[in-house]
Order: sequence, then structure tokens, then C-alpha cells
Amino acid sequence: MSLSLAPGVAAGVIDATDLVSVLAVGPSGAGKSLKPHLLGSEILGSANPYAVGGVHRHIPEVKQALRAAGAAEVHLSFTPVIVPMARGILATSSARIAPGATDADVRGAWERAYDDEPFVQPARRRLPPYRRRPRREHRADGPADRSRDEPRHGGDRGRQPGQGDRRRRRAVHEHRARPSRRPRPHRERSGPVSVTAPKGFEAAGVAAGLKSTGKPDVAVVVNRGPDKVGAAVFTGNRAKANPILWSQQAVADGVVEAIVLNSGGANCFTGSFGFQTTHQTAEKAAELLGVSAGDILVCSTGLIGTGDETFRARVLDGVEKGVAALSRDGGQDAASAIMTTDTVSKTVLHAEDGWTIGGMAKGAGMLAPGLATMLVVITTDAVLTAADADAHLRHATRISFDRLDSDGCMSTNDQVTLLASGASGIVPDPGAFRDVLAQICISLAEASCRPTPRARATTSRSRSGTQHPRPTASRSDAP
Repeated sequence: MSLSLAPGVAAGVIDATDLVSVLAVGPSGAGKSLKPHLLGSEILGSANPYAVGGVHRHIPEVKQALRAAGAAEVHLSFTPVIVPMARGILATSSARIAPGATDADVRGAWERAYDDEPFVQPARRRLPPYRRRPRREHRADGPADRSRDEPRHGGDRGRQPGQGDRRRRRAVHEHRARPSRRPRPHRERSGPVSVTAPKGFEAAGVAAGLKSTGKPDVAVVVNRGPDKVGAAVFTGNRAKANPILWSQQAVADGVVEAIVLNSGGANCFTGSFGFQTTHQTAEKAAELLGVSAGDILVCSTGLIGTGDETFRARVLDGVEKGVAALSRDGGQDAASAIMTTDTVSKTVLHAEDGWTIGGMAKGAGMLAPGLATMLVVITTDAVLTAADADAHLRHATRISFDRLDSDGCMSTNDQVTLLASGASGIVPDPGAFRDVLAQICISLAEASCRPTPRARATTSRSRSGTQHPRPTASRSDAP
């Protein structure tokens, strides 16, 4: 609601003392089991599931946001309802136009506010049905008042009924064509696509028995380049899993040799035993790679509470198998190994003049602003300093993962990591690298919010021509 009303309040083009909002959400969501009172036949048009009465708990939040936008006084009528729809949140808000404001002023306020917001798109300008022009006025076949039955002349003579001029149809089609979308990251499939596309990286994805399906569940990504630069951002959840606690310490010096990721168990709320498991995972990888354990990052995703002796043994076995299987072609295997409720692996690649960025992501449910049920590894062979890598990554996640929300649940294990090998020997233009990294993160965030069996995304597609599309993320762990 604040998203839809704040631009008008800030621009002074709507009256904040007469606001009406209706919020409709579906019954699905993390932690909600099937109950009779949530059946579609019961909730249609009903406000009972939200226990409406008195002041709703979200009204003070909305008023606070609108006052921060500039409203001196706010009066809001708010009605939340649960409706039988498969995904998303539908918020409909209305307000009176402020005295002296025009339609153009109102539209301009929203377009300016969300000009660089790919996930917020003002509605295309359309005439109401009763004001739409007759379709024949858009045709290129002559006067608008020509009768359909009136015989045509010139080049049209002798045509069979129903035949039209292809050139005229093409003109109509071009007139209505939507503008082209912004360029997407390169997806050339002739070489490695994902984290091993940049020079200096090897990866592997192996099965260690953490998943009951027998599918790959441990991934290892190693930096073999001359530089060992690393940066990471983590879940904003105050409850952090053991791998997050370890990786926050390990990445503090900006040096990262490798990262180990597992699915099939979050190793969260497993106490000191779970932290020891994470420590042993880093020690095992460091021993096999001949580096320091303090330069190994660890990520886990899966069910919270999973992390017993069997889990530890299988993770350590997976690390051993993964290091043995490392290769330049292992990026796709690694991307598959970190999947949980994802229906497909998520990878992306962008090649610039002499340097490359590749990435992989896992994320489906528990995606809420602040990094959410997601693990992301991004690699580049560009030459970066640790400080630059950290600054670029924080900028990119702020306008991408930190704006992604599928079900309002923040996870405990989310982590986005950037590794730079420097193997290309090229120092990129800082602005160009920042833009490309932002686009990489946006592409992975958009892939993460696509519908899955256990998650429903609420974001919209980005607007064409926008350089910095934005999803949201709060690093958390997938269920």
C-alpha cells in the first residue's frame, strides 16, 4: 500500500486524508497447512481469516510510511481479505487528487518515483473502454469513416473478401508493438555457463546422500586464479545458521580460496555441534586444497534443524568427492547440487571486453526482503580489490535480492558471494563493472522469484529500458 501511495503523497498530488485500500492475498504461504477455514469455498470474500476488527496491525505502519513521505495527516480505510488465488498479493488503493493537480501531474509523480525500479511498473496509459477510439482510426487504409462494405479502389480492386493489405496490417502491428526490453545477460551455450565461465575457476557438484532422491547435494567452487578476492552479504535475520556465522568471520579479510555449499540440510539451530560441523567442513576442504580453513566459506540450505552426526559425515564425504571432481566444466553440476525446492537450476553469464562474470543461484521459497532462502555464488576474472568487490556487491544486492519477496518469510541461511580471480589481467571500469554485476544479480533474482511448488512471487516484470531492475533479498535459507 505504501508502495502505491507514497509517490503521490511525496509529490503533493493526492489527498492523504481520504485513502482507501483493499489488500487481497491467497491462503498459501510458508508454515500454513491445509485447514477447512482456508478452503476457497470458505474464504471467498471473507475477512474472517484476518480477524478484522478495530485497528489492523498494518495501519500504523502504512501511516508512518506516508508521514515520512510528507503527509501531515493520514486517514486510511484498510480492509484485508484472503481470496482463493494461487499467488501474490493484490493491493488496490484509491485517493482523491489534490486541488490543482492534473492527471499528468499524478502520472508523472509515479513515473519519476519508480523510473529506476524494474519491479514497479506504472500502468500503461489506456483510455477507458467507453472512450477508446474505434479500431478503424488506427488503420492505415484511408478515412476513418469508410464503410466496411464500401468497395475499395486502386490496388485493392479484385481482392477476395477478407484479404487485407499486408503492409497495412504490418503498420498496425508496428504501431501497437511494445518497446524492446533491456539487454539481458549473455547466455551463449557453446562454453561453460555459470561460475566456471570466468577464467581461474573450477567447480563440482556431487551426491553425498543428503537428499533422499540421491541427486547431487554438495557443491564446491574453487578460485585457482592469481587473486583470491572475496566479498559476501548475508541474511538480515537475527537468527543465523552456523554456516553464516562461520562465513561472516572467514570473509572479513577479503580473501576467499573456495566455497563449499550443501543442500539437504540447513545446519541451523543445531547448537555447538552444528558449528563444529561447519568448521570441520572448512577444515576438510582446506586440507584437500592445501590452503587455510579461514579462507573457506561454507553455505548450507535445506530443512532447519537438520545437522546430526549422519549429516556431518555425509557433508565431509561430499567435500572429499567434490574436490576430487573439480573441473572447468563443473559449473552446471554445482548449480544443480544446491537446488532444494527449485524446479530448475539458475545460472547466468555475461562477457565484457576481456573479462567475464558468471553466477549460480538457488532460491524458491522463504524469499523476503533482506536476502531470502537463497544461496548465490558469482565469479569474475576481472581484477578487483577486496574493498571494490565488497562495495560493488552491496550495491548490486541492494537493488536486486534485497527487493525480492515471494512469501514474506526471511530465512536463516541466505548468502550472496562474489569471488574475483584476476585471471583476465584486466581492471574494469568501476561503473561498467557495477552495472554488469547489478544486472547479473537482477537476472538471478528474477529467476528465483518465478513460481515453484512451494513459493509464489509477488514482484512484477521489469520495465523496458531500465538499467537497474530490482528484486529483493535478505539472504535466508530455503526450506
